[in-house]
Amino acid sequence: MGGWRYTDDADYIGTERVAFPTKKLAKPKKTNGTKKPQREQMAFAGFLERTLPPPKKSTPIVKWLGGKKWMIKLSGQGIYARLCRTGGRYIEPFLGGGAMALYLGLPNMIIADACSHLVRTYLAVRAEPSEVAWQISALATEGVDEATYYKVRESFNAVDGDEIKQAARFIYMNKIGFNGVYRENKKGHFNVPYGDQVYRRSVVKRKTNDRADNLFPSSRTLHNLSEAWATSDLSNSDFRVTIAKARAGDVIFSDPPYVKTYNGYTKDGFTPQDQEDLAEALYDAVARGAVMVSTNSDQPEVRELYSWATVMSTAEARSVSRIASQRKRKACLLAISEGAETILGT
Repeated sequence: MGGWRYTDDADYIGTERVAFPTKKLAKPKKTNGTKKPQREQMAFAGFLERTLPPPKKSTPIVKWLGGKKWMIKLSGQGIYARLCRTGGRYIEPFLGGGAMALYLGLPNMIIADACSHLVRTYLAVRAEPSEVAWQISALATEGVDEATYYKVRESFNAVDGDEIKQAARFIYMNKIGFNGVYRENKKGHFNVPYGDQVYRRSVVKRKTNDRADNLFPSSRTLHNLSEAWATSDLSNSDFRVTIAKARAGDVIFSDPPYVKTYNGYTKDGFTPQDQEDLAEALYDAVARGAVMVSTNSDQPEVRELYSWATVMSTAEARSVSRIASQRKRKACLLAISEGAETILGT
């Protein structure tokens, strides 16, 4: 089988074929070391359900290709209920737009992403939401035209300014660049082209002039993120490091770059070996007593990698079309720890 990776031409998105290894893993064995802590934690279910705060239900501040808002309805309440019973932590190694983590907003979450610019933006917003909002407003005042966009992109890649300004530039480019795509070239520079007016109008769902309050997140939205992730362990980390922190009672939501789809979120991409390592890392976490839910493209090689878990198909909108109405629903694979299938559909 083969996978795909995106080329890094300045203003073009293309693909090239790469090899994809597969490795079948046996189902994790349930040992006394993992069973006992779970039983003890569930015995305190009533107490934990009264003390765990309700979901924050905050919303993303950036558009991210392959965002998981649709997973909130499918598994958001199920993940929350599971953590109420076990007293565990929510772990997300591929944060991206952060839809699920923002919806939950629970104490002591472990959330991470390999895209350093994305995480630095989140850290700046968490620390100084009002300052970032002011800088976004200043950029919007300069304009949302093509010339201003490339000027901002140049300043961003030159790291001209502090973390607050860089965060505002990141959000500005995310909202008016092509389809909200984030892509780095081999130098680690952001190189997504300008998004045309047709795309921006599809974002704001109106055929009138662009308005900053429609294109960019409000100050309240930024403050909501700051509050939702106030106690989170938020880091720019490799997924292996993040998943290794999982222990009995935790819930891992894994949403990696999909096989045979876009993977240019970092200059190194996401390789077939990374896909195999991810499956093994999740396998090991489940063996330690954690529960995992993972998404990917519905391909034979992915089903092979997760043959030790419960695997099912669903559909999601995944496309880089500039017009929202033209983005079609495509097959998606869900892998869930055996015995934890009730996380879905609650």
